[in-house]
Amino acid sequence: MIKMHSFTFGGRGLTLWMLLALIMASCTLGDATVVSSGSLRALIDQPADGYTLPLAPYTIVAHARQDGGGVTAINFMVNDTLLGSVPTNAGEELTSASLEWNPSVQGWYRIQAVAVNNAGQQALSEVSLICISKDPNGDCSEVAGTGETTSGAVDSSITVGAAPDPASIGDSCNPADRIVTFEAFIPDTTGAIEIYIEGNLVGASGERFPFIILLSPGATVGSYIGTLDLETLYDGILAGVDGTLEYRVGLLDKNKEFFKVSKSQTLAVHFCGATPLEGMVKVGGVPSPVYIGKCTPSTIDFEAGTDIDPAMFDHVDFAYVWFDVTDRWIGTVGEENRAEMTPSADGGHWYRLDVNTAPAAMSGGGSIKFRAIVVNTDAADVAYSEVGAIQILPCGATVPVTATSTIYQQPVPGVTPSKTLPPPPPSCSTYNYNYDGCKAAGCYYWSDNTCRDNEEPPPPPPSCSTYNYNPDGCKNAGYCYYWWSDNSCREDPEPPPPDCSSYKTQEDCQAAKCTWDEKLGACSP
Repeated sequence: MIKMHSFTFGGRGLTLWMLLALIMASCTLGDATVVSSGSLRALIDQPADGYTLPLAPYTIVAHARQDGGGVTAINFMVNDTLLGSVPTNAGEELTSASLEWNPSVQGWYRIQAVAVNNAGQQALSEVSLICISKDPNGDCSEVAGTGETTSGAVDSSITVGAAPDPASIGDSCNPADRIVTFEAFIPDTTGAIEIYIEGNLVGASGERFPFIILLSPGATVGSYIGTLDLETLYDGILAGVDGTLEYRVGLLDKNKEFFKVSKSQTLAVHFCGATPLEGMVKVGGVPSPVYIGKCTPSTIDFEAGTDIDPAMFDHVDFAYVWFDVTDRWIGTVGEENRAEMTPSADGGHWYRLDVNTAPAAMSGGGSIKFRAIVVNTDAADVAYSEVGAIQILPCGATVPVTATSTIYQQPVPGVTPSKTLPPPPPSCSTYNYNYDGCKAAGCYYWSDNTCRDNEEPPPPPPSCSTYNYNPDGCKNAGYCYYWWSDNSCREDPEPPPPDCSSYKTQEDCQAAKCTWDEKLGACSP
């Protein structure tokens, strides 16, 4: 099956369907022969420039247009030789035609359409330069010219390189590392009308995604540069693992043939996406409950374990959130506290936390909810444990007491007990996970199985972020009115994107997908 690919020329992508839209809007495309009306145009629909196709029959499709109609035929040319002519309906302004082509040998081919009108005038489409390969996953980088095609002679004086190495693609990579900059040095460009980088993004399975980039003259004589945004090229073929970018320079002559090429080069491509890891992750903490204030125990020892191969991840994080006695999230809602856990000799991971480090709003007690998160080498979260919870109780010790009774009668450091108090009456929390006992004591049984002396408040309304990737839910929430371009739901309108001219460095300019002018040292859309 042939994939529709979008190729980048000089840093900007242009798809076949964009070209169709342009021609229907009567824009000038290609180097069409000038006619009296100036409106006769031809366009190759498929194959698109830069395609790699198998050595098998293929249907070429083209469109033609003339204001008011009058196109009588579309001629199909392969390497400047007429393959066939297809009559069209002269009464239509925009007409199309197709013709089956059966290439006989592998190599490079130039495909072109010629529109003919009822006055005998003609208009040529742009040339689609394509590769025919016997290997369905291959390309023409190693195909010698045979028959009526040519791949060009290798010229060792042509040098080419690319940076950064490795480049990166994936959800968690640095956007700047997606932009690959190619620079070539060509001592002799005689006979060349255009200079390209041609190559393939190659996955671990060997699947290839071809690309071709037009280079522009650099700052010095003989140098040529161009950029490729891997995001516009990437088709998921890395499948969560690293790959390579194979490329070389090709010089195109007036016949649209690569008559001279450089040696092939390879650039590493690192996949930095958050691909989930299969395996179990568990975490627990002791003791439970704990006490906040001047009594003990006030520290919790957490331990996490996983059966995921340690070679597959970098470390395990401990993530936790404080909730007060009304079960209100203390801190920025939706934002966990994170800390790296310490690995132990037995393969586990541990972390110690003193609840007295909690915000002041926790002084009356509440709970801590926590989970363990497995993190890969790209700092991406790839596996999670279930969420656990430990209750936090206030001390309540206000007078000197002995150490022989309940937690309320533990000694105060530095103070000699003057008397022994009887145990206080049971608190509501004594009946946690005991519905009947809680109700009999006149307390309120909450949905989290705790027993309290006050009724459980209704849950707060969901935050706007609950409706991320859910535009209808965001609009219907009644208090989240703004749908951002990153598919998030917010209470505030999305600020306008920065103007390209505000970027003062090439790196920032290209990271924002703007165009950097080397001569002016300025950034523009």
